[in-house]
Amino acid sequence: MIGYLARKVRRRQARRTFREYGFEVRRFQLPRDGEIEYAQWQHPFEKPKVLAQDDVDGLRRFIRRGDTVIDIGAHTGDTTVPMALACGPDGIAIALEPNPHVFKILEENARRNLDKTHVVPLNFAATEDDGDFQFHYWDASFGNGGYLSRLRNQRHGHRYPLRVHGRNLERYLRSHFADRLSRLSFLKTDCEGYDKEVLRSLRGVLKEFRPVVVCEVHKKLDAEERDQLFDVLKDAGYVTHRYLGGANPAGEALARDDLKRWPRLDMLAIPEEVSATGPAGPSRRGDDSSRARRVLKVGAWVFIACAAIVVAPVVALRWIDPPTSAFMIQRRIDALVNPSHRVSVRYQWTDLDRISKNARLAMIAAEDQRFVEHDGFDFEAIEKARQHNRRRGRLRGASTISQQVAKNLFLWPGRSWIRKGMEAGYTILIEALWPKRRVLEVYLNIAEFGDGIYGVGAASQHFFEKSPARLSRPESALLASVLPNPKRFRVDQPSKYVQRRAWWIERQMIRLGPAALGPLS
Repeated sequence: MIGYLARKVRRRQARRTFREYGFEVRRFQLPRDGEIEYAQWQHPFEKPKVLAQDDVDGLRRFIRRGDTVIDIGAHTGDTTVPMALACGPDGIAIALEPNPHVFKILEENARRNLDKTHVVPLNFAATEDDGDFQFHYWDASFGNGGYLSRLRNQRHGHRYPLRVHGRNLERYLRSHFADRLSRLSFLKTDCEGYDKEVLRSLRGVLKEFRPVVVCEVHKKLDAEERDQLFDVLKDAGYVTHRYLGGANPAGEALARDDLKRWPRLDMLAIPEEVSATGPAGPSRRGDDSSRARRVLKVGAWVFIACAAIVVAPVVALRWIDPPTSAFMIQRRIDALVNPSHRVSVRYQWTDLDRISKNARLAMIAAEDQRFVEHDGFDFEAIEKARQHNRRRGRLRGASTISQQVAKNLFLWPGRSWIRKGMEAGYTILIEALWPKRRVLEVYLNIAEFGDGIYGVGAASQHFFEKSPARLSRPESALLASVLPNPKRFRVDQPSKYVQRRAWWIERQMIRLGPAALGPLS
């Protein structure tokens, strides 16, 4: 669990921080094509690539040895290399990748397997006109992105801009590869929703040389944009199928409205004059896997529904003050089940600006001194607690304020792994969706300071008969000192342990000083 949480935090930091990543050479033994080297990019969000003989053989249904193939949006070359293997060293695989950080890896793959492939990498985007363009990427190291400003749906989350160079590819091909265009047999585009514009800019090449086309129907395309993509290919004289990859890549035939059946799909376009039962061949794979796809679709919707049930309350409580908490609800249920143990729940919401800075600082000093620094989990404290528990044989917690908010607001007491796992999930959501100021505000209002007394507002009135805005440093420290177990420790009758703990908290408040609250103002 700790390792999983550490990886989540590292991934979040990696997304926000720019870094150049190298590569690792991996080797694949293909039954027909032999050993193939591939430079795997070490970007943390780059999935390991796999080169398979079935994929190369499937491409050979369309590509012959000595042909010319084009890979637009080649990325690191995971589709380029199989295409280059299909056309062999006598052919040529032209690979376009505008991102200079990814292009270095594509160049490395072009330098490998020279006895089996011939790859020409080009560091520009295929655009309607020549010039410089602004692409957008999902992470600061520019791992995944494209010309997303051209999409109508701008809710794509790619907020890191990168200037790239673009060229009209048809003009470039006729100028630099005129002698190879007569052997053009295969064209692949993967342009993050920009495919229809790229194909439209290549309509002359499509009509004259008739390559088979594989393109992406991006998940962010709306219905009209999907119709436009279909029409570009239909107007150029193509028949469309689902592209399934593997040894039998041609799936079911697609009509115009079929492009709306899936959020995302790859589409295979074959010239009308080539029989659908010719090089592509009818594939049974689509029929055989239709039931599995339906099951996956239902499972995906169930997952989305469950996620919405979990996420929606966290989003809402970013702005709405919680009228109660899971712990308070449990106390009320216990009172109904066991009337003899009935305890009146006292809860009074108080905005953070109306709570003394002494109280804010006392909670941080007592419960989570690295509150403003971590992303929900204090791994140093977790490691110290683990060593303490192993050495002493007694359990000592290391929960942060964010974790306690997750537990008190949404879950139940206990130490089960299920509850801990759910707590971790809610903590990640809270840290992602709430500012630290809101986390502290909610904590100060739902923490229990006495039997049935929730929040600093109710506690200050009950124990000190004053507004929470007027709490002194000693009073705040005394409230914070009972937080480990408010049913056992009492503010109104403090034991020697509570008094010593309150004194320690005061010393910590002085050491931390007002600067600890600076990021929360």
